[in-house]
Amino acid sequence: MARDAFDISWQGLDQMIALLGEMDLGVERLIIIKMTAFSKVPERGAKLLAPQDTGVLRESISSSAVEKVGQDYQFSLGTNIAYALKVHESPLNWGEKTRNKAPWHGYQPGEKYLDNAVLGSEAEWNQTMDDILNSVMGGGRR
Repeated sequence: MARDAFDISWQGLDQMIALLGEMDLGVERLIIIKMTAFSKVPERGAKLLAPQDTGVLRESISSSAVEKVGQDYQFSLGTNIAYALKVHESPLNWGEKTRNKAPWHGYQPGEKYLDNAVLGSEAEWNQTMDDILNSVMGGGRR
């Protein structure tokens, strides 16, 4: 029985692979840019929720640079003040300056200020992830 044969070749495959590599780098850059912008939201929240006395604790709060670790992207939020953990974990009788601070995203200043800053950032986190997905899935080169 006669058999027809087809030769199939993909011209430009090397260029396509290079383009996909560029897209990966573009997506990585986009994620880092968007997450860096987002990292300022819980940082601001933590500063607003931190107990108020001298302001040293509040001013020490910062977020790290966004890094790719394996397949994940991450940043840290915290402080290097020695007493910060005790203040974070202790349900103290907060002073007038702390009691007079306004809530942030539904959370009261004082205890668990870092945790509450992260929890209070959920809407912005979801929006950031939506923005990244829309940019990636929406096409276009950067």
